[in-house]
Amino acid sequence: MATNKPYIHNNKMYFYFVNTENKSMNIYSSKLDRFCYISNKSDNECTFQIKLTKFNENKIKLNLKVNNNGYILIQLCDKDNQIIPNYDFDSFDKISNIDSLEYIVSWNNNSTLPYNELIISFKLYKAKLYTIN
Repeated sequence: MATNKPYIHNNKMYFYFVNTENKSMNIYSSKLDRFCYISNKSDNECTFQIKLTKFNENKIKLNLKVNNNGYILIQLCDKDNQIIPNYDFDSFDKISNIDSLEYIVSWNNNSTLPYNELIISFKLYKAKLYTIN
C-alpha cells in the first residue's frame, strides 16, 4: 500500500510503498510526465495506430526513451487512412538510443506535418513512448 502522496523533487516523483508481507518500505521514482507509457517487453516489434488526431502545431514532439539497440518508427496517414507519400515508415528518420522529453520527429529531415489531422502508426522495439504532443 502507498503510504503518502507523491513527493516531487528535481523533476521526479517519489513514492513510498509499504510491503506488509515482508515488513519493508520501498521507494520508487519516476520523472514527471513519465508515469504511464507504451512499450514492448518482448523481443518482438510492437506496432500500433492512433486514431485521427488534430495537431495544433506543425510538428510532432515525443516524450520517449529508446534503448541502444531499440528504435521507434512513425508513419502518417490521412483522414481516410491512406499512407501519405514521403511520410511512411521507410522515409522516417529512425529514432534510436535517445532519452528526450520533447523529441521532434522527422521524415527525410523534414519535421513539418503535411496536414493538421492525421492518423499515426508506430513501430516500437525496446523503447518507451510516454506522450505525443
